[in-house]
Amino acid sequence: MRHPALVPALAALLMVCGCDTAPTSARAEAKPATAEAKAAAAPVATTPAPAPAAAPAAPAPVAAAALQPGLAGEFFSLSEGPEDFPTIADATKPTLVRVDGQLNVDATDDAFPGTQLTDHFYARWTGVLRVPKDGKYTLAIESDDGSRLAVDGHQVIDNNGLHAMEEKTADVDLKAGDHPIKVEFYENDGQLGLKLSWSAEGVEKAIIPASALFHASH
Repeated sequence: MRHPALVPALAALLMVCGCDTAPTSARAEAKPATAEAKAAAAPVATTPAPAPAAAPAAPAPVAAAALQPGLAGEFFSLSEGPEDFPTIADATKPTLVRVDGQLNVDATDDAFPGTQLTDHFYARWTGVLRVPKDGKYTLAIESDDGSRLAVDGHQVIDNNGLHAMEEKTADVDLKAGDHPIKVEFYENDGQLGLKLSWSAEGVEKAIIPASALFHASH
């Protein structure tokens, strides 16, 4: 039989000793959480979504072929003397390839300057004509024998035939800038010569200078 007077004293003693008077069931509820509970309570780590791939950069524009001074010339030796512009097959290799700053060959019995070609040959020059300002230009070809000139893909002068130095002209409206040109020339026999010139308002007739003739480098 527990004496009632001892109960308060016993409780005070237990408090001094730090003993837990909580019921067993309460202490059980205070046990640390299980691993499963901890995992459930822990914040869920999320992996950030990968940044969208950057769109591929647009390819840089292909630079235009650099222009070099002078016209690109191709010379073809022929087995017979031509009486008209010959047809040269694409696979035919030229006898000589070179660059000419301008076309200014006086009538001569000698070979075309810088070559060993005197008779029976054909030559063509391609490139661009650089026009300094808008206007109407008088273009001229003088040759012995036949010659012709195309500008912007259109034939503007036809000086065909077997003849001594003879000049043909054409008036052409040109915008400032570069214009593709093609000069063709053939020599049968005897003397030869070739001149390409221009004139315009404020520009006296003169051989087209090297500063106005260019070709694309490859």
